[in-house]
Amino acid sequence: MTPARVVGSNLRRLRDREGITQEEVSLRAEVHRTQISVYEGGHRLPGTLVVVKLAASLSATPDDLLAGLSWTPGSYEHGRFVIGEGDLLKGGRPSPIPKTGPLP
Repeated sequence: MTPARVVGSNLRRLRDREGITQEEVSLRAEVHRTQISVYEGGHRLPGTLVVVKLAASLSATPDDLLAGLSWTPGSYEHGRFVIGEGDLLKGGRPSPIPKTGPLP
């Protein structure tokens, strides 16, 4: 699952909880209705300000929209998004961060 799909799934769940349509969310958040569909479909991630507007429109917090999504910082490797218990790029559990000495 991609980060966009996680956010889209959360958006849909919160909208269903409120019992409102995509059109109603779009009016409350001042975001075009087609964008709501794009976000719920997991095709794009909303920007920071849109996340705040969507959350407020759904009586939720930005954390609710981002639930299940976290970032594992990189050290000598690139960082990666981690969704729930799985590693997005490797398809399994997150790899432990290697313990290293102090940075030079």
